[in-house]
Amino acid sequence: MPLSAAARRSISASVSSRIAATTTLSPSARAASYVPVLFISALTKKNLYRAIDTAKEISENRSRKIPTSVLNKFLEEALSQTHVSTKSGKELKIKYVTQINAAWPVFAFFCNDPLLVQNNFRKFLENKLREHFSLEGVPISMRFMQK
Repeated sequence: MPLSAAARRSISASVSSRIAATTTLSPSARAASYVPVLFISALTKKNLYRAIDTAKEISENRSRKIPTSVLNKFLEEALSQTHVSTKSGKELKIKYVTQINAAWPVFAFFCNDPLLVQNNFRKFLENKLREHFSLEGVPISMRFMQK
């Protein structure tokens, strides 16, 4: 059944307002880009249950403990995908990674010189951790320590 002109305008306005809201959020929320954005309505209860399910999923992801052996396999794969460059020309060697007991995921990377780690490589590892272990919506801390 075809939609009426009023229904098409309403849908179009709804989509354009969501896009406008998302683009307004993006510049100010760049540091928290890992947090999912959901549009809900208390009036119609649209996406209300999805928001609750997302909150539960984030809570589970936050308390998840990842074994060191799994993290080391992940590290090996991630390092094979990129070449680690440093400003000084020295080679950065990451020996292993482990998860530290904390309220949120904290990962300790043991390497030859923590000062060689650049911000773009940190962001690369953070994005790979989020992607590989489904850590959307969870803050991640990474510490680089000398072995």
